[in-house]
Amino acid sequence: MLMSTFSQVLSTALTPITLISGVGIMMMSMTARYNHATNRIRQLMRERDFVNGRSREDVDQEIDLIFHRATLLRKGSLCLAISAVCTSIQVAITVFQSFIIDGFEVINGGLLMVSIGCIIAASLLFAMEIRVSLHAISLILNHLSPLPNPKHKKEES
Repeated sequence: MLMSTFSQVLSTALTPITLISGVGIMMMSMTARYNHATNRIRQLMRERDFVNGRSREDVDQEIDLIFHRATLLRKGSLCLAISAVCTSIQVAITVFQSFIIDGFEVINGGLLMVSIGCIIAASLLFAMEIRVSLHAISLILNHLSPLPNPKHKKEES
């Protein structure tokens, strides 16, 4: 009897536990990108003092874009943390409900919806951050001098 109850609790808690694992992987990725963004801002702030004119405006624009990326990542990480907390509470309620008192289905369902909603919000914020990152790269590429065309060199010879 006790073993079947334990198996039932384990199978009921498996979905939220799997959800926490996925959230953890996504959070690690977002944290790594956030750390890179903040380090890049620090580097650009040091470089900013040694440039002037148009180059300084470019550095300021890059700092603004990276700061925007970091803001999106911070908000996404907060959403993931809220999701992990809701999912952890959901696992605790599932175990508590199986051994002691029934009737927490509504709370459990609500926590699951909040958790999934936070994951969706974090995913959208992550996608927005990637879009801003690509925009920043395109700005940098537009300011580079064009690469020499190998076909053009052959024609000159």
